Amino acid sequence: MFSASAIPGTALQGTKISDPIASSKGGVEIREFLPEDADGLETLDRDFITQAVPRNWDDWADEPHRVLVAEQSGRIVGGVHYALVGRGEAWIEGLRVAASMRRRGVGGRLLDAAIVASEGYGAVRTRCAIPAGDEACAAVMRRAGFGAEARFEVLVAPAAPAPTAPGIRVADPRDLAALQAWLHSQPWPGVSPLVGLGWRFRGLNPQMLGGAAREERLWVTDAQKGVVAFLRCGADRVVWILAAADAASTLPLLSAAQSDLAEPGRVAVFVPSESEAVRLLLDAGYRRDPWVPAGLEVLARPQSAR
Repeated sequence: MFSASAIPGTALQGTKISDPIASSKGGVEIREFLPEDADGLETLDRDFITQAVPRNWDDWADEPHRVLVAEQSGRIVGGVHYALVGRGEAWIEGLRVAASMRRRGVGGRLLDAAIVASEGYGAVRTRCAIPAGDEACAAVMRRAGFGAEARFEVLVAPAAPAPTAPGIRVADPRDLAALQAWLHSQPWPGVSPLVGLGWRFRGLNPQMLGGAAREERLWVTDAQKGVVAFLRCGADRVVWILAAADAASTLPLLSAAQSDLAEPGRVAVFVPSESEAVRLLLDAGYRRDPWVPAGLEVLARPQSAR
């Protein structure tokens, strides 16, 4: 997502860039975030945080990330986050530039540096997301080689602990191969199935399903014609898979996330915009996340786009 963040990122654990990202042009240096940059980045973010970043972005983040900054004469004038989210997959978010430095190419340079750094870790496909209808962000991404891959709705509802609906059970790890095959046979958007873990999208893989099954965050219908998987994010349960062979199974599947709550909280669902589940959830009282009222555009850039 291209938005501000009030929190400078944490480093990727156990990794090292062989060629540090550092470039200077027009008196602006692009480099890795340093601890002494924290105050400057926080000052920059004050101009953006209330309007540009989801309030729950940090709560829902599922992996550490790195931060690049733009510095001019000792002042932080821009920043961007990048993270590895899967084998060969990277995610870029949080691109922001001080108002006084816009239209000078600083944002494009930050974006290019994040792409180079991600590819240095082996990424062959880099993704980001923007609020649907944000033409300014879309134009920046097109210039960097990104193109539309999928569109999702982010739907949220308050929830209290409640029993799981009849016919919904925890997935048996022995069923994962069949479940993976069934999910890949469904009309998911994009070249491969995409799932959103805490605002960051990546291709579905067996390791994700296995981890969710072991932690009892993956539930299925008795007939294995429906599946739901979610993250535990404090008092929120964030659903990253909701797939059902029939509409009647959609809301019962979500009861699994609600039953996992220990106290009143929220259930949030990332669902493809073209899915029939969007209408069902809205009718059931879910509401669009205010940060993306028109939906979320997932954009992708293959390595060959350089």
